Formats: sequence, structure tokens, C-alpha cells
Amino acid sequence: EEQFGLKNLSPDNVWVSPGESFAMWLTLQSMIAPGQKVGFLRPMYPKNLDWIKDAGGIAVPFDIGYPVKFDKIALRVYFESEQPAVMIWTDPHNPTGFCLSDEDQRELLSLSAEFGVRLLVDAAYEFVRYDETRDEYGQISSMLRYADYYDPQLAEHIVHCMTIGKGWRGNGYRIGIMVGEAGLVQNVSAKSGSIIGSVSTPMQYAALEALKCLNDAFCNTELLRQKRDIIALILKD
Repeated sequence: EEQFGLKNLSPDNVWVSPGESFAMWLTLQSMIAPGQKVGFLRPMYPKNLDWIKDAGGIAVPFDIGYPVKFDKIALRVYFESEQPAVMIWTDPHNPTGFCLSDEDQRELLSLSAEFGVRLLVDAAYEFVRYDETRDEYGQISSMLRYADYYDPQLAEHIVHCMTIGKGWRGNGYRIGIMVGEAGLVQNVSAKSGSIIGSVSTPMQYAALEALKCLNDAFCNTELLRQKRDIIALILKD
């Protein structure tokens, strides 16, 4: 709540998972029934299709084109024609790196609520935004924060998954965080206990300390930005 400016969350809305990919996989299985449509962005992170297949869903792609942009008219047509039960939305997008602006995030949330489409947000690269966006309160852009902050009712339409690995260079520790409606969190957590257990208590405390040090994540982003610029220069030459 402190780092993202959230006002309406409680511990019942949060589940610490053994990695974000596992959280996405298990959460989707708890959000849909076999045979329901699941939307995803194309080009896509390959695991999107695996998650949908394992949940028994029908994959319906939404082509974002090139150059990548948020097209609210095309998305409205897509929601009207395909009527997905859930939309997997990656922000920042993998593999293109496209990030939604503040306005785009609000438009997406409003459209999802209008058509009754629940958003499953893959925010693995939440802190790897080279053109960092913050609001007037100094809070980092996050679709979960916008859902909670601008209209608490919209929070029911969004599930937000992130990882400690990308932002804090914690790859291999397998610590993911899933935030959503309390009933869904309870359902997913109960299923997890029958499959893989939970993240060890020492690791959870380590992740908690990492979240308190938000500047560490931004320092890591700056290092990645420098590497990107070097590679871009080499490719240009």
C-alpha cells in the first residue's frame, strides 16, 4: 500500500507465490471454466498459451500490431466480438517492451469493466520502465493501483501479478506476488497448498525488505537502460 499508493487492500487480497509464472498459471485456472475464452496480446509471451491450454480455455488473440500502440477502438471491437471471460494483459509488454500510459491504463480498466472482462495482469517487468511514469502523488504507474485508487469497484475486475526477480535482481529465488479479490486469493492459495506449498518464511521476509527499498529497483532499471543503450549503439554502428 505504501509503495503503490493503494487504499483499499487488506492482507486477504495478497498471496505470495513460488514465482510469478506459477501465480499466473494457477490464478487463470481459478478464474475460468473449461471452454471459456481467454484473450491475450499478440505477439505474446509463449507461456500465455500454455496457461490458457492448461486451464482448458480457448485462446483468442488481440493483435497489437507494429508500431505498437494502445488502440481503444480496436479493443472495444475485440471485446464485443470475442467476449473473452478473462484478458491476459502484459504491462510492460513482453516481447515488445510497450508500456501503457496513465490514460491507456484508465481506458483499459473502464473497457474491461464495461464488458465484464476480468484482467489478469502480468506485471513481471513492472519496475523495468525506461520511460518511467508516475502520477502527481509520485506513485509508480500500476494497473492495480489505478483500479484501486480511482474507482474501488474496478478492483474487482483486475488481478495483478508481479515478481521480485526482475525488479530487484532476485532471479532464482522464485518469489511472486498476486493481488486480487479476497475470495479469489483464498481459492488460489488453497489450491497451491495441494500442489507445491508456499514460499519459505525467510524468503518472504527477504521479499518484504526488498519491497521497502524501492530505489534499489529503480537503480537496477538504470543499469538495464545503460546496457540497452550500449547494445542499441552497437547495432546502429
